[in-house]
Amino acid sequence: DPVTKSKWDLSDEKAQAKVWKLIRRDKPLVIGMSPECTLFSALQNLRKTPIPSEDLERAKACVRFCVEVARYQRSKGRFFYLEHPLTASSWRMPELAELRDSESTFDIVLHACRFNLTSTDELGEGLVKKPTRVSSNMPSIAGMIDRKCTGDHRHVHLISGKAKAAAEYTDDFCKAIVDGIDIYLARSEEVAYNMSSGEDYEMDEEIDIPFAFDKWGVCVDDISGAELP
Repeated sequence: DPVTKSKWDLSDEKAQAKVWKLIRRDKPLVIGMSPECTLFSALQNLRKTPIPSEDLERAKACVRFCVEVARYQRSKGRFFYLEHPLTASSWRMPELAELRDSESTFDIVLHACRFNLTSTDELGEGLVKKPTRVSSNMPSIAGMIDRKCTGDHRHVHLISGKAKAAAEYTDDFCKAIVDGIDIYLARSEEVAYNMSSGEDYEMDEEIDIPFAFDKWGVCVDDISGAELP
């Protein structure tokens, strides 16, 4: 809740109505979503008892709500990103499969170690790979977060209670998301300037700004093509 700071259960219709009210009022350019993934985790395969059906249905209701929000953003010409662990069973839900298959959606698999996610084990602190899937319809966000492990370090495995602590976004991941939005805004401002100047402008024309982009919207050196920090 933006006022009380209390948590909302997004599987609850009353809480969903409050969120819809905020979205329709504020018209956010980008909405980021990361529904609770515990009951979709591959670690649930180690359970000795089945997942209570009512708990699983609540978790699925939350995912469905996120998909509805993503569709709404897309219908309004705005943007979303939805994140869950790569191995989460939620990705097999028909609603998420439909969202991923949309022509306007980028399907990104990233490794969290590239965003400095860390944990500790018997050898001390180390990076956590945590393969993660993100669906987004903003190309520049997709470009900024599409990073894979370089293979030059060890990984701490998320077992023995370590998974919960690794559920938070790192500062580096948040910065990549914000940088992706900044890239979009920079390009949009250039388009608006050209149009307000009365210049002919083609939407697929390459924009002349102080840095280059590859097809994903990633900042790259305009000579070598190497990704810039």
